[in-house]
Amino acid sequence: MHEVSRRRITAILLGCIVMTGIGWVIISEVTGTPPTNRFLHTGFALALTLAAADAWLHWMGRTRALYRMLSRTTFATLLIWFISCLLLPLFWIEEVELRTKLMALGLMSWLCGANAIRGFRQFRAAWAARGPAVLAEHYLEVEGTIEWDWIVEALRLELPMYVPLVNRFTIPLAMVAGIGGFMVAPSMVDSYPVAAPLAWTFAISVLISWFFQLLGSGAAQALALRHLEQAAGRPLAPLFADEALRPVRRPRKRKKR
Repeated sequence: MHEVSRRRITAILLGCIVMTGIGWVIISEVTGTPPTNRFLHTGFALALTLAAADAWLHWMGRTRALYRMLSRTTFATLLIWFISCLLLPLFWIEEVELRTKLMALGLMSWLCGANAIRGFRQFRAAWAARGPAVLAEHYLEVEGTIEWDWIVEALRLELPMYVPLVNRFTIPLAMVAGIGGFMVAPSMVDSYPVAAPLAWTFAISVLISWFFQLLGSGAAQALALRHLEQAAGRPLAPLFADEALRPVRRPRKRKKR
């Protein structure tokens, strides 16, 4: 296994384990009671699953571009778990009613789902507008090779922070309010058993939801790449089988004088 792959797997394992431990500490501090061992078992199982999935995708990505592209989603999933550990204590607080917890879960699902759909649509729009021109540069149909990372870079995707029903000019204000809510909400759960948990959920969910934009965009990329494979009648290989040898930036065309 290549050194780059080993570093990726080590980072994923350590990241999940560390954040599971931090989540345990936060829950214990906020609620005064440590969670059951099931919480630790879930975190460790997630760490092993993500590491195994990343290793398999990274290995298969040497010969198929689709798997290499999918391997880019493992770090987004890791970061979602990373940030989620800041919200998990809410569901261990006995003073918060089940109805409020379900409302918080619904708020988080709404924000994450809206961002996933937005990321999917953003890629589809960029692909429809610039996809054919970019393919002509980085897709060798005869050889059956494609360099997907360069294609995504050339599409110039824009995935800014998105909050449904909020104007993009006021999103910074919403972020400031969210950060303030996260800082004060845990200590105000007793006084405001509904408003404080929802403010806490909103603050963390806005951060988590941006990574769902990446996952939504990744899903659209997987569909586009799969359609190219179907049109070619065979799996497409990456231009550089060894990812360590691939230049970071795509080559730029020289302008004709």
